[in-house]
Amino acid sequence: MGYALRVGKPPGTGVSPRLLPHGPRPAPFPAPADGSPAAAGRAPIPHTDMNRIKLNLKGASDDTLRVFAAGHQAAIADNPLFPAPAPDPAEFDAALAAFSAKLDAIAVARTTLAALMAEKHTLRAALETRLGARANYVELTASGDEAAIRSAGFEPRARRTPTTRLRQPQNLVASMGPDSGRIRLACQPVPKARAYLIDLRDHDATDPESAWRQAKVASRATVTLAGLVPGRKYAFRIRALGPGNLESPWSDEAVCMAP
Repeated sequence: MGYALRVGKPPGTGVSPRLLPHGPRPAPFPAPADGSPAAAGRAPIPHTDMNRIKLNLKGASDDTLRVFAAGHQAAIADNPLFPAPAPDPAEFDAALAAFSAKLDAIAVARTTLAALMAEKHTLRAALETRLGARANYVELTASGDEAAIRSAGFEPRARRTPTTRLRQPQNLVASMGPDSGRIRLACQPVPKARAYLIDLRDHDATDPESAWRQAKVASRATVTLAGLVPGRKYAFRIRALGPGNLESPWSDEAVCMAP
């Protein structure tokens, strides 16, 4: 095939001179005779990133996967654009049917399991009640004998260790209350404490140790004191009170001015 140089530009096209072949131009696409999608002059689709299929099957739930596969199955059946799908329909349909059947079996099993779990909870409660009654019988019959209790297959409770000391209250904080003459005190709760004794004194007292006086006995580690003189600075300390007249050491002091 020879070539000829065509000189000049078609009006308004801006096309540069180019070599054109002599003779009739070839058809843009060959016309296949096998009934493929390229028939009747249809262009074969180039394999590029722009038209690749996106599946994301790994992140799909089982039900979502089944619905998607069934939708594809219906869409490709008797589709003239895809006359010979691979894998063949029998193989694909069998895989989808097997997967769907297993999902249905799992759903039935879950329903059965839920009923079994409810029955199990009821039976467990009944057994726990009877074990409790049996433990009471063994405890009364053994009269506290540890060896006798163990011989019945039970474990005796550990004996309580009496509290002999209370730890010092930590992190005492004094802050102005919302109203005039009120100060809020708070410290970390002390284990085994039944009450808290709060002392206060004028912060500028000449003899601090003799100036302490009881302000309040509280049931909690947080308390608000009222009736203080506005503008006066106070020092506070707190100690925990426990069983058997136990007393903890005094906390470190906290200072605050009454609002």
